[in-house]
Amino acid sequence: VVFNKLDKALKKNGYWLDIDFHLSPKSKLWQTLLVKLMYTFFRFVCEIEATVLPPVDIYFAPYKIIYSTKRADSFIITRVVQKSR
Repeated sequence: VVFNKLDKALKKNGYWLDIDFHLSPKSKLWQTLLVKLMYTFFRFVCEIEATVLPPVDIYFAPYKIIYSTKRADSFIITRVVQKSR
């Protein structure tokens, strides 16, 4: 999938900047509605098949976190990670 292709393209000790939306059971209603609206829009315009945010934390587990911050009540997560393998 896309993550695997990007992972293979990143050299050892390379940095990855990830900025993404995140929903949790404690997410606010406006956050959930905004994600649904975005998926509906992009499904119509770009014909994407996805309907939910992927659990990207599991993909970044092998990486070393260099920097991480959360904004908008943890709705937007920014992180810089380094590939060590």
